[in-house]
Amino acid sequence: MKLFFVLENAKRVGGGDYCIFKYAQFLAKRGHEVTLYAKNKSAFFDNENFPATFRILCRGALQKHFKGYELVNKFYAFLYELIIIKPLIKKEKPDYLVGYLRDSSSKVRLLSKQLGISALHFVFESPPWMEKDLKERWHEEYQGKFRKSWESAKQAYMDADVLLGISAKSQKECEKWTSHKVLGYVYPGLDKREMDKIAAKKKNQIIYVGRLNAYKNIDDLIRALSLVKNALPLIIVGGGEEKDNLEKLAKELKVSVRFVIEANDTQKYKEIASSQFMVFPTSHEGFGMPPMEALYLKVPCICSDKEIFKEIYEDKVDYFRERDVQDLKRVIEKMLASPSYRDRRGLKGHQYVKKKFDWAIAAKQIEGFLSK
Repeated sequence: MKLFFVLENAKRVGGGDYCIFKYAQFLAKRGHEVTLYAKNKSAFFDNENFPATFRILCRGALQKHFKGYELVNKFYAFLYELIIIKPLIKKEKPDYLVGYLRDSSSKVRLLSKQLGISALHFVFESPPWMEKDLKERWHEEYQGKFRKSWESAKQAYMDADVLLGISAKSQKECEKWTSHKVLGYVYPGLDKREMDKIAAKKKNQIIYVGRLNAYKNIDDLIRALSLVKNALPLIIVGGGEEKDNLEKLAKELKVSVRFVIEANDTQKYKEIASSQFMVFPTSHEGFGMPPMEALYLKVPCICSDKEIFKEIYEDKVDYFRERDVQDLKRVIEKMLASPSYRDRRGLKGHQYVKKKFDWAIAAKQIEGFLSK
């Protein structure tokens, strides 16, 4: 099977981008001819062990340095796709063009219609689901270009040949939003072979991994740590628009925070494995992969009490009431108070995710859906 993935990723890859990248990589490992067309080069692409059937093309894009940079990027993308991508797709005739979320799905819809090739989209979150989770914060954001991009994504999903969710929740929510059948869902996985190579000495630190967006509630985590006596330093792995605000808040509250903005898989895994536990306080996730990585590395995790986490992680993480700083403080203190409790929770979580999540299994499931 030939597959052509379109990754409209920011310079700092988010969880959805990473998930699609790993699906592509592991489908190539199963012998399929896979091309990944990415907007920006990422640290995750730096791997000398990619299979010969996996090809990555990076278009490149200007970052936000001057007025009008978006128009320049849009024109450059148009030329790049006209001169390089469309002729390549016409020549190689992939079985599916693969998209996800907003910009990628819209681009795949257009290419699919122009070139007569089937479109597959992986569905993550949807506006009604996010509205339910984010409430007023969503209403403030869901307007203008952002709203139009979601409307375009909805049309892409409705025109798709195949839709696949990444969880039972994402499948159900997308079907409600689009009235379009989602064929099934495929959980993201773990690169166990790479994670098993990680040897890291424990440090007195806790960790957050993910984008630095307002609805991730990392500010709540910093506030909770400011209330904990003898709190451990916080390591934040990820980038985003909230970094400056978080740095300022941590300084004001005298909370020790270290940022790791760019990290490849190995660097990320070492930071997680070195930590006493992870905290994942978000108000919304389409899946939420970092807790899975922490648990595999026997690092326990504290999560907000969202429905998606209860589907994915069941009772294998410790929950606190979302946006409740005092309750988060309570659970952090419980985790800090007992090394043996941390060990038990880490081991139980490891056993659970080891059986349930695997990129190789995910690739096989995708293959099965597409062969029906």
